[in-house]
Amino acid sequence: MKRNCPTCDFPMALVLHKNVQLDHCRRCGGTFLDPGEATEIFGVFTDPEQWKSSEITRELGPAHYHCPDHQIPMTTYEVRFGSQCVEIDLCPECGGMWLDAREGVRLRNIVMAAGQARDTDLSENPGIGSYLFQLVSGFPREVWNPVRKTPWLTLTLIAILWLVFGFQLLILFARDTDAYEWLFRTFALMPAEILMGSHLWTLLSNAFLHSGFMHILGNTYFFYIFGDNVEEFLGWRRFLLLFVMAAISGALLQTVCQRDPSIPVIGASGAVAGLMGAYMVLFPKIRMFVVMFFIRFRVNIFIYLGFWVLYNLIMAFTGVGYVAWMDHIGGFVAGAAIAWPFRPRALSECFRQ
Repeated sequence: MKRNCPTCDFPMALVLHKNVQLDHCRRCGGTFLDPGEATEIFGVFTDPEQWKSSEITRELGPAHYHCPDHQIPMTTYEVRFGSQCVEIDLCPECGGMWLDAREGVRLRNIVMAAGQARDTDLSENPGIGSYLFQLVSGFPREVWNPVRKTPWLTLTLIAILWLVFGFQLLILFARDTDAYEWLFRTFALMPAEILMGSHLWTLLSNAFLHSGFMHILGNTYFFYIFGDNVEEFLGWRRFLLLFVMAAISGALLQTVCQRDPSIPVIGASGAVAGLMGAYMVLFPKIRMFVVMFFIRFRVNIFIYLGFWVLYNLIMAFTGVGYVAWMDHIGGFVAGAAIAWPFRPRALSECFRQ
């Protein structure tokens, strides 16, 4: 049975978006979402549990229109942070949400931005342990970007990376040099061989090998920090595709740009960089905790990753260190490009005919 639009009483169309069936009004551009659907479409920031009882929200009372299911007045909530404001209507009976055109993206951006500020109840203030970890490691930390589900694929891929690394260690401890040479000869990326059209599988397999503890620790830390949110937003199938394509893209660019093609390339850095690029596209208002000169700063993800990209380019062109800098760049660009079509957009744009 079709529902009528609460605003203009026009019959709403059933549309499928991100495997979720929504009721969308093609006349006014509004959309009615059943409980949980806003979270599936826009992410956790639009979940009423995140913002309804927050200090950034004020209940305005009954709305002028009714829930299309229960025919009772919906309740209007004003969500405001800084100069940004949006009014969201919820059904007090079923929890359904009515979004006028573009309100979903605005709600997401407002709640996301509020969670990055120092002076809201959404923001998290990590303790001294987190500060000391960042001070010693130099690693970043998200200010606030919660997930609802366990990122099983992220955890599985991280476990596989550690299992392969454990196998590398067993061979080393056994002093089986023949086996170790075979492992690298078979699975490490040799740019010279790729340029001759040989060992093409190593464009991906090299991502599962690592050169030492710091190498795999750094990669798996960044993998988890950025991967859990990207996996939840994209879904595991697109996430796996992104991981594979970023790894291959990074390896290809490294192959083309590496000055000495006889030096092998290993590590999941290209794939992880792809997750970073996707994260920047999908969560543009997120800030990262960064410790510099003993002070913890909140840095926007664009600024943080912008400096990261610039640093990698400088190091690549100066030829400093035995690091696959262009592998990072190739993976980052691929990840951002793959995530771009799935970035949060107004539903009226997604359903435009």
